[in-house]
Amino acid sequence: EEQTKLTWAKVIQSYADIPEAYKDYFEPFFADGQEIPYIVLAPAREGLTRRTTEKLICNINREIHVLEKSEGTINIQCYPIEAISYVEVKTILLDSHIKISGLTRQGFHASSTIKFNSVTDYLFTPILDGIRHATAGFEDAAQSSETDKFDHLIKLNFKFMNYARRSLLAGEKVIHHILQSEIRARVLRILGKTFYRTISPTHMSILTDRELIMIREDATQNRVSRYGGIWNYI
Repeated sequence: EEQTKLTWAKVIQSYADIPEAYKDYFEPFFADGQEIPYIVLAPAREGLTRRTTEKLICNINREIHVLEKSEGTINIQCYPIEAISYVEVKTILLDSHIKISGLTRQGFHASSTIKFNSVTDYLFTPILDGIRHATAGFEDAAQSSETDKFDHLIKLNFKFMNYARRSLLAGEKVIHHILQSEIRARVLRILGKTFYRTISPTHMSILTDRELIMIREDATQNRVSRYGGIWNYI
């Protein structure tokens, strides 16, 4: 249990808590006495097939900074919030990530993916909300008249009804939405039992007055035990 916790993402509470490898980068931001921004550190993790590197992500002056520690060097990508094209969030147990894609400060197209244990996914919510809220002001809470537009899904797909509701930002207006149930094809039949393969997992598209939200299940999971999902905020 303690070994597992070492792989959990954590919030950096003070300048003294910033790992030594990143302190030179952040020192100029605090030279004039500014308060520490919201910083999340995602430790390196060993996987069965590959190893993920240590990454640090924060929001400073309407720019998302992603620092990656790899082979003794620090790679840096800086995305002005207005230049971010989309954010992808995957929350599936041990295989979770947040991916940011858009133009860097230098004007190049790039993307950065920060992997983490889903038990700490809430730590990345302020980063995600900071990006999604940046381009327009929003009210304090999502209006029930908008979330009610998904009520008809309660019998069709209760899980995606809740996914849709929680995806809305406060003040967003739903223009249209489409739910596509899983599409499967029969592969073979043996001893009276039919076997299928998934052509397309369950997915949903929500068009609002602010963004396009795409939600889908992970097709690589066993359909009997699918949990979590993948969100794209465009």
